[in-house]
Amino acid sequence: MNAANFAGDVGIGTTSPAVKLTVNGSMYASKLGLGEYPFGSDPNLKVWAGGATGWISLAKFVAYRSGVGTQSELAITGNTDGYGIAIRTQSANASLYLGNTTYPNALYIQGSSGRVGIGVTTGSYPLDVAGSAHASSFPTSSDIRLKKNIIPLTNVMEKLKMIRGVSFDWNELYESLGRSTGHREIGVIAQEVEAVFPALVTTWGEENYRAIDYGRLTAVLIEAVKEQQNEIEILRNLQNENGEILRSVQNDIKSVQNDIKFLLAMMGRFTIDENGTLTVKKVVTEDLELGGYCVKVVEGKLSAEKGSCK
Repeated sequence: MNAANFAGDVGIGTTSPAVKLTVNGSMYASKLGLGEYPFGSDPNLKVWAGGATGWISLAKFVAYRSGVGTQSELAITGNTDGYGIAIRTQSANASLYLGNTTYPNALYIQGSSGRVGIGVTTGSYPLDVAGSAHASSFPTSSDIRLKKNIIPLTNVMEKLKMIRGVSFDWNELYESLGRSTGHREIGVIAQEVEAVFPALVTTWGEENYRAIDYGRLTAVLIEAVKEQQNEIEILRNLQNENGEILRSVQNDIKSVQNDIKFLLAMMGRFTIDENGTLTVKKVVTEDLELGGYCVKVVEGKLSAEKGSCK
């Protein structure tokens, strides 16, 4: 042991300490305290190695700073009721927890499943957040080179009629699960979606509560718009065809109207009795055929020749 050098540094196992205390080798301390926080009789920070491979155990670590009449600027606390930070192993699975018993698991990383939870007591997804999350974007893999068995969606309009868009409040059960947002929401009913688009619905929790992937619902809405646009085009074509038919009918009506006008005009000039006898007030013609004869007027005299008029 080199008690001290001229700079006031202390060295253990070394003749040239670089700082106030330099230890060359292992060191054990039953207690270690930084500052004036009362640690009590139990070890508060304990680090040791044991077994074939060695390990580290932190029995209790407390770092605390607080001024009189002020709130804590930094507090990492642990006691019998809960913990501030816990890094531990259970069997062979490591876990990380941030929180306490009043607000359980503000953040945790579960070693057995690799799930990350924020504000939940247990995670149902790789990242499980109780409440709202915000980001500039949430990109999702969609490269065609990564897909197979691609089948276009069909008849989505009829299926969408089975789904209601609703506004709602989360109930007491959802609130007891620590997931209520506390404000009114807009969405759909998972069971209604599952009946027609089961791929959009997942389950979580021990009770298999339903959840909707609203992002993938966009693909359904895209095909619905395309189907609706096709129907609009069909109606537009029918309208054009009906327009042509209407114009043709209108022309036919005009022709019939002209014929009717002609007949009405002629009705004042001749009559036909019940025996079929035609009575004409005046006939003006160059040729007149009656009963197989051609009737002509020659030099003021009426003559008839057998045969047709030439």
